[in-house]
Amino acid sequence: MDDKTIYAYNQMAQKKVTLPRLFSYYQKDEVEGILNDLDFDVVYFEQFKPGKHNYLNFVAQNRIRHPTFIAQ
Repeated sequence: MDDKTIYAYNQMAQKKVTLPRLFSYYQKDEVEGILNDLDFDVVYFEQFKPGKHNYLNFVAQNRIRHPTFIAQ
């Protein structure tokens, strides 16, 4: 990388650090409650912990389907 690219990257990285963080930590039951309130069913759930961080992966399906897409 040239000096201009490194400078631009550093400026961008500094701006990212000062922006508010828009995330939250949830437990499995909290996410399921939020999805349920929004008319979603959890069809797949996976929890894994690589190292010290705990990750939750969900696949959810909307209960309310457009009539055109409902199989006859």
